[in-house]
Amino acid sequence: MKVKVMIDTNVLIYFLADIKTESKGKIKKLFEQENKYQFVITTRILDELIFKIIVIQSGKNFKNLKANKNIIKKYSSTIDFIRNFLEDFNFKIYEIKEKHYWKLKDVINEYELIGNDALTFIVMKENNLKYIATIDKDFEHIPAINVLNGL
Repeated sequence: MKVKVMIDTNVLIYFLADIKTESKGKIKKLFEQENKYQFVITTRILDELIFKIIVIQSGKNFKNLKANKNIIKKYSSTIDFIRNFLEDFNFKIYEIKEKHYWKLKDVINEYELIGNDALTFIVMKENNLKYIATIDKDFEHIPAINVLNGL
């Protein structure tokens, strides 16, 4: 049985946008172990991933993208690229629901997580997910979560 691992947005961005980082080799190795892991994300991570990859590929900021709809159309194929990647690696996607947002206050107060990280934690807790692959250190202080070391 595969171990479910939540993949944080930053890992996906570094991998898919081919951004140079000291973690690049370790991220690649993680995805090479797809027979060991069931990769999972949330709908919020997917939304953030699509938008940030389009921003990176276009070389524009949010304001410029909003002002020039042709740029957005030009990079809309990015959505297919991301979908194919997620399908190739058999990602499971957990939906963020209204009830998750109403738990944010408790997570902010207890774990000092905010925004997407807090929502990710709520979904992980709800689905008994114990592992996350991330480049940042936001989850390291949470006993219920095991950050995959080495990224």
